[in-house]
Amino acid sequence: MSRESLNNERIRNELKKLWMYKPITPEDLATDDPVNHPDHYTQNGYECIDIMLATQGIDAVKSFCICNAFKYIYRHRDKNHAEDIKKAIWYLNKFIELEESNNEK
Repeated sequence: MSRESLNNERIRNELKKLWMYKPITPEDLATDDPVNHPDHYTQNGYECIDIMLATQGIDAVKSFCICNAFKYIYRHRDKNHAEDIKKAIWYLNKFIELEESNNEK
């Protein structure tokens, strides 16, 4: 089996585990929550950040969370004000969740 095939197989296996572990329920999809579960970040019942975890790995997603928090804090006065601060907090909390879950292993 080629290296690329092994990589693709690993990604598929990770996605299968992730999808079995944390699917979004119909109730989650019923209401658009622009901070915690924005509709535009969900496809086929799975959130973008969960797919990122399965395909990019925990370290990359932790870095993404810090960068996204910075972005929301930086622009909050010119765009969505308190909503952007809430989004920054969400990403910082996600970073903490990933950091603590990674430390437990």
